[in-house]
Amino acid sequence: LELTVVFPKERRGGQRIIKTIIIKSHPVEFFCPVKAYVECRRCTSDQDRFARTKHPRSEMESFTPLIRHVNRPNLGLSSDRISKYIQEIMQLMPRDETQRPYKARAVGTTVALERGIPLDNVVTHGNWSSPAIVEVFYRITRSLATNFNT
Repeated sequence: LELTVVFPKERRGGQRIIKTIIIKSHPVEFFCPVKAYVECRRCTSDQDRFARTKHPRSEMESFTPLIRHVNRPNLGLSSDRISKYIQEIMQLMPRDETQRPYKARAVGTTVALERGIPLDNVVTHGNWSSPAIVEVFYRITRSLATNFNT
């Protein structure tokens, strides 16, 4: 499955960085993001014509939101609402009581590095300014024992 982000926040040299995201299937159907996407599109396709709206960054462009309200599928979720949901999920992660909740970007970065993804790739895909920024601010710890998949 390939999705294209046409209005990303990231910029290089003042120009938006248009990205194509490739999502691969998982052999276990329950965990397969491609099947989840196809099912989501199937369930919301009858609402697509009502959900189509002007893009907030370009009045010339219209789009159909991928992530929508459960009870009102004709309305897309705002990025602020999605951020709040992610913050709520991050509150559930085990951590020392004195620690603040982890940032989702830090968890993603840490998991990628723990799985052997080269630091240069993590820097590129995370749109980080340098490997030092990742190591100092976004790698949670080298000895983190939490299993992020459970």
